[in-house]
Amino acid sequence: MIAALLPFHGVLAQERLGQPIMPVTVPPTDGIAANCLGGVVTGLKPGGDGFLAVRAGPGTNHRMLDRLHSGNDVRICDRRGDWLGIVYGKGYCNDVDRASERARSYAGPCRSGWVHGRWIEVAEAG
Repeated sequence: MIAALLPFHGVLAQERLGQPIMPVTVPPTDGIAANCLGGVVTGLKPGGDGFLAVRAGPGTNHRMLDRLHSGNDVRICDRRGDWLGIVYGKGYCNDVDRASERARSYAGPCRSGWVHGRWIEVAEAG
C-alpha cells in the first residue's frame, strides 16, 4: 500500500501537479537593473509540432507542463546547459525584477518551466 503512494510524494507529485521539479531560479538584483533577459519563441519548424514544450526540468526526460508558440514572450532567468529556465504568462511578468539580495526560486504569479534554448531568441536591449 505504501509503495503505491510513493509516486505521489516529492518530485513526482510536483510533476503531476504541473509544477517544475527543478524550480527556475531568479538571480539577485538591486531592483533597478533587470536580472532576467527578455526573449521570444522563434524558429519553430513549420512542418513540426508547431509548439515549444515547457518542461518540469531541464531535459526531455521531464514531463511537459505547457506549450508555447512562435512569438510568445518569455523572461529568461536560469540556464542548465542548453536548457533555459523561463517565466512567462499573459502580460509582463515583471515580478522577477523585484529587489532581492539572494537568488530565489520563482513562485509566481506567472508560470515557469524549462525550454530548449534553440527555440528562444534573446531580445536586444533597447
